[in-house]
Amino acid sequence: MNPTLKDYRRYNKVMITRQLPIGSMCGHKIDPVNGPTNNCMDCWMSYWNNDANRVQIWMNVINNDGEQGLVNEFGAKQVKWFKRFLIAVKALEKQGKL
Repeated sequence: MNPTLKDYRRYNKVMITRQLPIGSMCGHKIDPVNGPTNNCMDCWMSYWNNDANRVQIWMNVINNDGEQGLVNEFGAKQVKWFKRFLIAVKALEKQGKL
């Protein structure tokens, strides 16, 4: 018995295609490795909150090379969203919610 097109598609979905998690606040798919491709604040907050090690690496780069070193290594868009993330974290700490 030869596999049908339906069988190939089922196999690809299960074994080959990456199944990305969906954000709880916005419903967008979030890539935990490469970061969001849209400009959704909830997606970027989820991206930064999911990996404390990533935040620590970025803070080390800021401390060693400054903001320009961060832009050179990761790009201006990600740096912009990282700064917004830090502002949000500081605001939550100030309110006592974090």
